[in-house]
Amino acid sequence: MVNEIDYIYHIDLEYNREKLLQEALQLNFNAFPSLSAISKTKNIPTTSWFDKPPTWLSGFFNEDKRVNFDQFPETATLHSYIENKIGCSTTIRVYKQQENTELPMHRDLLDTRASINVVLSERSAPITMEDIGDTYYDAALINIRLLHGVKKHPDLRVVLKFSISDKEYQDVLECFVR
Repeated sequence: MVNEIDYIYHIDLEYNREKLLQEALQLNFNAFPSLSAISKTKNIPTTSWFDKPPTWLSGFFNEDKRVNFDQFPETATLHSYIENKIGCSTTIRVYKQQENTELPMHRDLLDTRASINVVLSERSAPITMEDIGDTYYDAALINIRLLHGVKKHPDLRVVLKFSISDKEYQDVLECFVR
């Protein structure tokens, strides 16, 4: 039997969405890097949708782990809360999915084992998870090792993603449900 909690867990977080969005949009955004280069495999063709798609942009707060959060106080507060709650570090990314574009079904291939995503857009498409279908969320722990994607929507979709490399989805889930 399929249980939604094995795919996605809705989290009640305290934050100011508008402030997070303003901070996120200060980042420099680029096409998502080639997965062939990131994953160090030759199995991902450069003709793949995931090879630097111009409609799926990424920006990083702390890629080098030395971010100065002084100019991002709302993000810093949420970041601190999440890391304390789950007991490990996170890498913070922001993704912009351009209007009327889709993010194809995929599994995250990077060293990320789970993620906490916060949708910053006022209106956006739901995440589509294999076996459970479409799910709308404001903030959620997501099992990104399972197939997921996002359908087309007429509005820009901006998501703040706390990538978790040190714990599996089920271990992070326990931090919220205990």
